[in-house]
Amino acid sequence: MDARRLLAGLVLFAGAPSRAVIDTTLDILENGDFEASLDSTDLDCVDTGPATTQCLLANVRVENLLIVSFEIDSVPGPEVDTSFSVQNASGDPQRFTLRITRAASVAGATLTGGSAAFDFADNVGDGATLAAPEGGALYTALIDGSPYRMLFAGPAAGTAPPFGSDTLGPDSFGTPLPNQAGPAGPPQHRNPVRPRADGTRQRGVVRHKVRRTASGAEPGRAPGYRAPRARRDGGAAPP
Repeated sequence: MDARRLLAGLVLFAGAPSRAVIDTTLDILENGDFEASLDSTDLDCVDTGPATTQCLLANVRVENLLIVSFEIDSVPGPEVDTSFSVQNASGDPQRFTLRITRAASVAGATLTGGSAAFDFADNVGDGATLAAPEGGALYTALIDGSPYRMLFAGPAAGTAPPFGSDTLGPDSFGTPLPNQAGPAGPPQHRNPVRPRADGTRQRGVVRHKVRRTASGAEPGRAPGYRAPRARRDGGAAPP
């Protein structure tokens, strides 16, 4: 075989350099109890561009929380944009915590910002309430696992009439995003920052656009980890 032809064949079939999916985790708690932790594989995260990852989840039930849809977009900044639709599958008020962690490493001075808005509705005829728990908030920004800023702090609440809907927000900090001075990152990237996307991370923005029918959502910390109990429900989600 002619060497030049062999070289051309090798060039033709050479693959593009692979890019790593950004490490992303979704922790779910109910009434303060840890229920499940979903990693990048569970969330079907895929590389969508340089330093960009998209995670999609649908029709998953974790105890009394039905996740109709969940989208997490990680983009350079670092920034995380999240939108999700969930339902309280029980007949009683529940406190759900959805805590998103995105790996990041930032050195030097930082700017932060975040925003959140909530839509919620009743689809069974007895009304719906979205409320921040006492001493907490519907949105808490965390940096390295520590609370940084809260939006919609208690007693923030809204009530939708039977078969009706209501909204809370939007509210924000560090606008125009990002514009609030944050803590300095570690020198030479030695200690990775692990921001949690119910909040901002250093030199980044987290924007949450949330559609909820659950009664309350406030980031919290798990008292102890158990084996994940998430399960996928086949077929379409209930209305």
